[in-house]
Amino acid sequence: MPPVKPSVYRRSWANRVFYRFARYTCRILMVLLYRYRFSGLEHLPAQGGALLLANHQSFLDPVLLGVPTLRRIHYLARVTLYRSRLFRLLTAPLDSVPLDRKKHLLSGLREAINRLQGGELLGIFPEGQRTWDGRLLPLQPGFLLLARRAGVPLVPVGIAGAYEAWPRWRKWPGLGRIWVHYGEPIPAEQVAAMNDQELLNEVARRIAQCFRHAQEKLAVLEPTALRVEPAPHEHHEPLPRARAIRTG
Repeated sequence: MPPVKPSVYRRSWANRVFYRFARYTCRILMVLLYRYRFSGLEHLPAQGGALLLANHQSFLDPVLLGVPTLRRIHYLARVTLYRSRLFRLLTAPLDSVPLDRKKHLLSGLREAINRLQGGELLGIFPEGQRTWDGRLLPLQPGFLLLARRAGVPLVPVGIAGAYEAWPRWRKWPGLGRIWVHYGEPIPAEQVAAMNDQELLNEVARRIAQCFRHAQEKLAVLEPTALRVEPAPHEHHEPLPRARAIRTG
C-alpha cells in the first residue's frame, strides 16, 4: 500500500450539531437503562490520532465506546451494512468508514489511515465478531496493518456487561449494568519495535486486562450479577508466515 498523505477531516456545522445531540442523548439513555459507568478515560489522548481496540460484546459497543469523550470516534463499518437505508441515515453524520473486504479493501484502509494520521480517533473491534458467550475471542490480525501504517498510539478498551444486556442471539436489548475501561496506550514507538506476533499478543493481553478490570468493577457494584472469570486468548498461536507478511 502506497503512503497516505494525511489531511484534516472537516465536518459541516449540521454534522457537528447532530453528533453532539446524538452523543448527549445516547449518554443519558445508557446511564438510565444500563447505569453505565466508565474508568481510565485519562488514558485517551487529548489530541492527535489514536486507534482504540476493544472487545466486542453487542451492538451497543460503538455507542458505549464513544459517549464518555468529547472527542469524536470514527468506526470501520462493513460495506454490506450500508444496504440498509436506516443504517446509512444514522451513520452518515457519524464519521463511519465503509470497508469492502472483497473489492475495495485498500481504499477503505487508506481512508482510515488518513483520518488517524490527521489527528482523529478510530475505534475497531479486532475480534472480528460479537461474542457468543460473553468471553473474549482470539484477535484477528487485520488490525496490525492499521496499527503499523498509521503510526499512532493503540488504546486497549474493555467492555463488560453489554453481552448480558444485549447478546447477539437476542433480537432486542434488555436491561443490565455496563462498565467500560480505557487502558494505558501502547506508544507508537513500542508498536514499531515489536513484530506481528508480539504485537498481537500484547494487544490481546491489554484488552483482556481491561476487560477483567471492567468485570471487577461490576462485580463490586453487583456481586451476583456478573461472574468474573479469567479471560481466554491472551496469547495466540503463531501467525502463518504468509499472513504475517501480508498484514504487517
